[in-house]
This record gives sequence, C-alpha cells and structure tokens, in this order.
Amino acid sequence: MSTLLSKSTFIRSLQCQKSLFLYKNYYHLRDEISLERQRIFERGHEVGKLAQQLFPGGIDVGWESPKEYKKSVQLTQERILKGDKIIYEAAFLWNEVLVAADIIVKEGDTWHIYEVKSSLSISETYYRDAALQLYMISKSGLKISGISMIHLNKNYIREQHIDLHKLFKIEDVTQEAELRIGGVIMGLIEARNTLNQNTIPDIRIGPQCDNPYTCDFKGYCGWNKIPKNSVFELEEIEEEQVWTFYNQNIVRIEDIPADYPFTITQKITWQSRLTNEVFINQDEISSALDQVILPAAFLDIQVFRPAVPLTSGAHPYKQIPFGFGMKNLTLDSDNQKIEIILAEPVFDFEESFLKRFISETAHLKSLIVFDKKRELRALVQMTERFPQYTAEIEKTINATVDLADIFNRRHFYHPKMNLNLRDMPAIFGYENVSNENQFGSDSLAGTAFEYLYRDGDLLQAIEIKALLKNYLKQDIEALELIYRGLTDTIDH
Repeated sequence: MSTLLSKSTFIRSLQCQKSLFLYKNYYHLRDEISLERQRIFERGHEVGKLAQQLFPGGIDVGWESPKEYKKSVQLTQERILKGDKIIYEAAFLWNEVLVAADIIVKEGDTWHIYEVKSSLSISETYYRDAALQLYMISKSGLKISGISMIHLNKNYIREQHIDLHKLFKIEDVTQEAELRIGGVIMGLIEARNTLNQNTIPDIRIGPQCDNPYTCDFKGYCGWNKIPKNSVFELEEIEEEQVWTFYNQNIVRIEDIPADYPFTITQKITWQSRLTNEVFINQDEISSALDQVILPAAFLDIQVFRPAVPLTSGAHPYKQIPFGFGMKNLTLDSDNQKIEIILAEPVFDFEESFLKRFISETAHLKSLIVFDKKRELRALVQMTERFPQYTAEIEKTINATVDLADIFNRRHFYHPKMNLNLRDMPAIFGYENVSNENQFGSDSLAGTAFEYLYRDGDLLQAIEIKALLKNYLKQDIEALELIYRGLTDTIDH
C-alpha cells in the first residue's frame, strides 16, 4: 500500500479520513465522475495555463501521467540548478509528501510560490492548500520568500482584448498560510496514521460528504442505501436539522415526530410523502394560470458561464444567453411550431442576439417559463451593458408566468416530484421528455456552446448546433406538458 500523500489527497484527508483510505486502497470503488465535474477540472487547467502568461518565459516541468511524478521532481531540481527563474508545475517531494506548485518565480536568492485558482475568491480550503505548499517546499530545501494566490477578479470587465493583469488578482497569503502550518502538520500526522491502518475507518456519512467538495465514494459509503422517502428528500428543512434527524436514527419521513414544528409548505410535503397522495389547491393553481394572457408562448432560455469572459463587457462567470426556444400557446397548440434561435458564436454576439430576442417576444403578453429566476437572471444582467434595452427587458420580465412557482408554493405537490424540468411531465402521467443523445443538463449545454465559441471545427459545430437545438426543443415540449397537466387539474 502506498503511503505517498499529494496535495489533493491531503485536502481529501482534511475532509474525511475514510475517503482518503478508500482512495488509496480501494480506488476502483469510486463513483463515476460526472461530466460536470470533469468540466470543472478542465476549467481549472485552462485558467492555470492562462495565468502562466503573467510570468512569461518559464519552463513547464509538469507530468503527463501521475506515475511520472518522480521524473517531474527530478526535472524541477535540474532546472533550479541550471538557473531557470520561472518554473511552471514545479514538483517537490519530502517525507513521502508530494506537492506541485503552479508557478515558482525566483526573486534574488529566494523563490515565491504562486497557486492559481479558477474561483473568484479565496476559501479556507485554499489557505490550507497554501500552507501545505509553503511548508513542504520549504522542507524540501528551497528558500521561500512567500506564497500568493492568483484567482479571477470578479470586478474585471473585458474590453476588446483580455488584460491578464486585470483579469487576475494576485493576493499574498503568506501570513495566512503560516498561521495554518501547525494544523497542516497535525493533518499530515493524522493522514499518515490513517494510511498505516489495516481497516477502513468507521466514519458515518455526514455533512463532510459534500464539504468542501462532493466525495466520490458516496455510493460506497451508503448514500445509495438511503431509503426512499427519507428526511434527505425534505428540501425545505435546513441541512443541520436533517443531520440531527439522521444522527437520532430518524431516517424515514414517517419517523419524524408528529409534533415537529413544520412550516405550511413542509407539512404539505411531509403529509404527501406519508400518504402517497397528490396535494392540489385548485383555486391557487387556477389563479396562477389566469395570469397567462394571450397572445402567449412557452419560453426556454439557455445560458453559458465562461470562467474567462469571451465577450466585451462581460466579467468572469457572467451568465450570457446564447439560445432560446419558443412555442405559441393557442387552442390548437399541437400544430404550432417550436422556434429555436441560437446565437452565432462570434465575438460580441450579445447585442444582436438580444435584439432578436426582443423582436421575437415583443408582441406577446405572457411568456410561460419554468424557474423564472434562473431563466431571466442573464437578461437582467444584460441591462448593465445595454441600458438602452432596459424597458424591453423589464417588459419581458413582467410578462413571465413561472410554472415552477406553483410547485414551490405547494399549490401542487406530488410525492414523486422533483423540480427538474425534464422529469416533471411524468407526475402528470406523461412520458418523460427524452434525454437520449443529449447533453443531460443546462450546464453541459452551455459548455457545448462555449466549445463552439472557441473551436473552429466546422463538422463538429454543425453537430453541436443540431444537438443544442434539439435540447431546447425538448425543454419546450416538457414545459408545455407541465402546463397541460396543471390545466387538467383544474378542469376536472
């Protein structure tokens, strides 16, 4: 059994010693890594490569495969002795602990460490990360003057070209790192003790499973054995209370004491799950649907959130609409065509796309959406860059009727309900809208459009555009089925 610790396994150990043991000894039991998670890793790599340009002319000594870490450690030492002043992915090994610094820069006779994060701020986990780097690299024999974090500047607004020195913020965290070195040493001792064990640590599931990262052994640890109708399905109850229930062996919803002080919406959920009955408030549903005034249309908007802004006027992680689908609501809606509009993935497409959206929706008195806040947040943000369209955007917002609000307020509640747009038609007896050969989430659809924006592969672009159009089409189909289902509940 390998007792080698890396930066990532050390951070894992701080979250859960059981996760560390499983990772090192039962790696094959990991949950499958989601595409969204993979994209987060890729984004971090992309931002890291971009940040290297802040210190041009360096040599990259990083490894292509984890098995090559010794080669990277050796190459790092060779480049230092050779006199290189800027090194990317410099690797150091001391006392069976391996760390790799994103960038090290020589300043006189000392070196400064730079760690790159694709986030907008510095978290406690990042401070501990910095403390480990500072401690281990110093122990390896390199004279260190300090350590800084490079992260994206949330206040940066892109102009025609990216200004790297404004895009990134560099914060010296030497003092914060030094304050945490004692904790790092204790953490390393605990991690080493865990790896020297012969048995899996007996640690129950708990809040640590998702803090600060979602653990990739949740399936093994029993999350997949949590029974249906468990306290974890009561979204309205605060997480702390859910774990209090669990630690009191109150796992099933029916085990919750009847005198628990539920709110009105919590009680509806609780009773519906207990009795397996659908709760319907016809008057409230009717009142909500009465807000739909013809001419009306179903509307779905898709956005992407690039870490590095791709259009002028945008900031890191700004939501930018890139596509929308519409279908008119009429007495003969079956024969109405679903219209899909995708932006052209060219620089500064936003205004032309916004003008097209305003043109297509201007005549409508109602726009039927699902989750108004998510759907329209990006449009609201566009008023910052295009204030001349504020009146039109506000008109759109005021015209929206949010079907999700009916479910959130518990005017309609089904015991098998979840608020995923694609899953909702099933609670009304309709077949789920197909996800076959689709992206599977709005996040991945946005990633696909970002790929179009960055890549010039014509054949792949044609395929991706077709998939995006079909994805939007299916969202509109699901939205219409939900509307029909709600309408049927007040017609009977």
